[in-house]
Amino acid sequence: MARGGRVIARSASDAPEIDGVVHLGKAAGLQVGDWVEVAITRADAHDLYGMVVSA
Repeated sequence: MARGGRVIARSASDAPEIDGVVHLGKAAGLQVGDWVEVAITRADAHDLYGMVVSA
């Protein structure tokens, strides 16, 4: 889901409705189903935060 260049994603091992999400900044142009390499920059109790390294 994209919002103003930010994307809410999921890692390959995360399950919908159970696990947290991966918040990606500066990820405009990604489409549902795209696989990208991400550098995680921080984490909280439930979610990860990062940026796209390569698409």
